[in-house]
Amino acid sequence: ALMAARARHAGYFAALGEQRAVADGCVEVDNLVVACRRAATAGHTDHTVGALECAWAGLELRGPYKTGVTLAAQAGSMAGLALASKARVERVLGNAHLALGLIAQGRMHLESALEKVRQSGDVRIEAHLLNDLGALHINDGHLEAGQALHREALALARRSADRIAQCAAFNGLGTASMDLGRFDEAIAHYEAALQLARAVAERRWEGGVLGNLGQVYATQGRMVQARSHYDAGLALARELGDRQWEGNTLNNLGLLLQVMGDLPAAQQHLEAALAVARELGH
Repeated sequence: ALMAARARHAGYFAALGEQRAVADGCVEVDNLVVACRRAATAGHTDHTVGALECAWAGLELRGPYKTGVTLAAQAGSMAGLALASKARVERVLGNAHLALGLIAQGRMHLESALEKVRQSGDVRIEAHLLNDLGALHINDGHLEAGQALHREALALARRSADRIAQCAAFNGLGTASMDLGRFDEAIAHYEAALQLARAVAERRWEGGVLGNLGQVYATQGRMVQARSHYDAGLALARELGDRQWEGNTLNNLGLLLQVMGDLPAAQQHLEAALAVARELGH
């Protein structure tokens, strides 16, 4: 009876979906972690992979990131994983390593996942992996390579009608454009991402894109617009319990306030951002 109850528990949470997994401030994250561990122990590959992806959706927002690494490693060691499932597990493992600042390991796992998913033919997951790698290239300063990956992701996301992957692609293209100093182009890409996020009620992406628009305005010296976008993004992050975006936005607000000459407020925001990063293990 206990084994049957655990199987039902794992099956329910494996099918929860990433949007419901992060609802109400990621209230179910502990259930998702336990469901993933139990399913892996019992050898239920489908339940393990589904619960892992949902658990990581919550852990990416709330932390700790190390739990994502240990869960994905446990899932990846299972016998009988299909190729597409291996790719999904390795994507989580790669992103969890990146969140911890372990860039080389993260890159290795994401590239391995992309190779596997192309062999399996899962276009939807391929689009998300291309976005992951595109963002990694842009963070490394390889802007043209990152743009190419995001454009490829956008084309695949449109084929699979995955508007969240489309949103991520436009967001990545906006970041590349901003780093290249093409501010009008960056704003157009970010506005496209914001429209998609709102269309699918993906409020986490909405808050993140608002913050990115704030960065463009800050770079242009449009401080009032930058501050209003940062404030809106911070309010959304706190409403959703999204600690990662909260920390990022607190950091950006701190930098903005420093430039504006309000040093006490800048220090307060930056210290708050540092506390969040330490809590997450970011």
